[in-house]
Amino acid sequence: MTMPSTAALLRRHVHGLEHLTDTSPVGRVVRAGSLAFTDSGTDLAPFNSITVTGAAWSVRDLERAAELAVEVGRPWSITVQQGGSVPGDAARLRAVQRVAAAHGLTERDADPFLACRPGDFRATGAVGTGDAEGEPSVATVSAVARVEYTATLAAGFDVPATAFGDVFGGSLLDDPLVTGYLVRAGRHAIGTGLGIRTDDVVGVHNIAVVPGARRRGAGRAVSERVVLDGFARGAAAASLVSSDDGLPLYRSLGFRQVDTLVRWSAPDGPDER
Repeated sequence: MTMPSTAALLRRHVHGLEHLTDTSPVGRVVRAGSLAFTDSGTDLAPFNSITVTGAAWSVRDLERAAELAVEVGRPWSITVQQGGSVPGDAARLRAVQRVAAAHGLTERDADPFLACRPGDFRATGAVGTGDAEGEPSVATVSAVARVEYTATLAAGFDVPATAFGDVFGGSLLDDPLVTGYLVRAGRHAIGTGLGIRTDDVVGVHNIAVVPGARRRGAGRAVSERVVLDGFARGAAAASLVSSDDGLPLYRSLGFRQVDTLVRWSAPDGPDER
């Protein structure tokens, strides 16, 4: 099975995030010509973002989208595809950096954008049944479990329990394109995952494990389950944004880096450090 191009993977990634935001009871997508601002309804800057990829965008639209983000009044960010060494990629980065700096977004983070096709995926059998002592089990969850899912996700991301609010409320976890996962050890939820299907790609999101349960296979188990379920439903590829710490895990599963996503946000204030 042929891997979709990087441009196609990034388009699916952006469309998946927009679908998730639109489906959330507190989110909305505000469009500005060729670009859009995804307003998650939270105060988490990475979740309130303008994403710039490919060539089908304009600086004018980016400035308009930035104005819309400012009007919302929540922390926000701009994410841009780093691309390769061609002049157009470098020009895109410079233009985004200028607009970001004009709005005080000077904190730079760069995260690997990874992809894997079914033939390259190396499952390790980490998806357990929970029968063995300490073995994590992974199960899909519906909207009925939204409170538990949100609390576990917040703990896994090391943010306050109220940080996500009602983002995963309503019927979001029942949406046909969205699949939520909880990892359990015994009766306790210790991790989360989320799959978003966009055309022929499954996006892997929200891989988080609570403190005290990390480095015991829970992250690997839920990552494998999200990807395997996506491939079973016909996806031609899986994609995700990884931290540097997560790279060894995803490379061991057969993912390879196809690009880098650079995010600009406002520096933390003195009271937030």
